[in-house]
Amino acid sequence: MSKLSSDTQENLMSFVDGELEIADDFMEDASVYLQLRRFFSAMESLQDASQAMSIAERYLAQITETSHLLRYQFNVRTARERLHTLEQSVLY
Repeated sequence: MSKLSSDTQENLMSFVDGELEIADDFMEDASVYLQLRRFFSAMESLQDASQAMSIAERYLAQITETSHLLRYQFNVRTARERLHTLEQSVLY
C-alpha cells in the first residue's frame, strides 16, 4: 500500500473523527430512548452507532501516524464497550 499524502491523512483523520462523533450521537440518542422506555428506537440508534463505528474502523489501517492510530483504536474500543453496555440495557 502506498503512503498517503499528509493532506489525505488529515482528511482521513477528520473523517474518522466525524464517524466516531456520529456514533457517539447515536449512543446518546439510545440512552434517551432507554430512559423513555422506547426500546425499539434505542436498538435502532445502537445499530446506527455500530454502523458508524464499523465505517471508522474500516479506515483505521490507512492512518500512518502512530499516536493518532492508537488514540482512534482506544476510542473505538471504548465506544464498542459503551455500545455493548447499552445493548445489554435494552435486552434485559
